[in-house]
Amino acid sequence: MCVGARGDLIVADSGRKEILHFPKSGGYSVLIKEGLTCPVGVSITPKGQLLVLDCWDHCIKIYSYHTRRYSSP
Repeated sequence: MCVGARGDLIVADSGRKEILHFPKSGGYSVLIKEGLTCPVGVSITPKGQLLVLDCWDHCIKIYSYHTRRYSSP
């Protein structure tokens, strides 16, 4: 698991074969649910890439990950 720039939690769930997003505000959503065989680790790069370690595929998969920009009133 890792924490995004806004404090959101990103979790690799190898049992469900998904990457989950838990925002600070509560709840969760599925970020990635296809193309993974056994995700065991995640990391976010400074360039906004989500790195997923997929152990059964013996590789690191790279996805785009950008946080939403919020405007203040």
